Amino acid sequence: MDRIKRRDRKIYGEIQKFFRDELEKKADLGIALHGELEGWRRAHICDDRYRVIWRDLPEIEDYTGASGDKVVPVQVARVGPKTPAGGGTIYEQPIP
Repeated sequence: MDRIKRRDRKIYGEIQKFFRDELEKKADLGIALHGELEGWRRAHICDDRYRVIWRDLPEIEDYTGASGDKVVPVQVARVGPKTPAGGGTIYEQPIP
């Protein structure tokens, strides 16, 4: 994300908006991945030029929200262009 922020503030803002406005409010967002990325999901953003790859973690009690609210944290594996400068696709890069 830091690299994207340095290169293109507009794209960085759109990615942040995706996290805040889309991912936070829709539990079934994205497309499930298969094979080595089983359990992860993806979404196309920024006019289909960028990809976000994430997975849901176990839900936790929302101690800052209303009584009974739950929070589903996510682990973001990759955010970047569909085809990085190094070649291949974002899906072929290792998950940290």
